[in-house]
Amino acid sequence: MADVSAHARSFEELRPAVLVRLMEVRASLDHGLARLDDDAARGQLDAVLDHVQAFLATGDRTPLRAFLRGFLAVRAAEGLAAENLLHTVVAIGDVCVQVIHRELGVAPAASELAAALSRATAACTRQVAELIADELARRLAQREQLLDGGAP
Repeated sequence: MADVSAHARSFEELRPAVLVRLMEVRASLDHGLARLDDDAARGQLDAVLDHVQAFLATGDRTPLRAFLRGFLAVRAAEGLAAENLLHTVVAIGDVCVQVIHRELGVAPAASELAAALSRATAACTRQVAELIADELARRLAQREQLLDGGAP
C-alpha cells in the first residue's frame, strides 16, 4: 500500500478502533444496522470504511458513487428510506472523527486526518443527495409519461 495517501494510511491504522466504536453505537446510527446480526452489521460497516479509505487514498468519486448506489439499493430492499442513508453517512463520519480525536488527541496530524475524513463525509453526503435527486427526477419523468398517456 505504498501508493496510498498519508491520510488513508493513518485511517487504516485506526480502522479497527473505528469499527469497534461503530458496532457499539450502530443502533443509534441507523435502525437498519440495529436489526442486523453482528456479522452482517460488521460487514456493512466495514464495506463503508473500505470505500472511505479508498476515497482518502485516491479522491476518486466514481467508485464511491457506485458503492453508495448499491448500498442505497440494498437499504431500499430492507425497507429503509433513501433519506435515512444521509443521516447514516454523516453519523459514521462523526464517529470516525470522534475516534481519531480519542486515539490521537489534538495533535496536528489528528486535526488533518479529521479534516480529511470530514471532506470524505461531505463527498459521501453529496453523492447520496445526488443519487436521491436522480431517483426523484426519474420518478417525475415516469409520472409525466404516465400522465401523458404513455407517450414518449
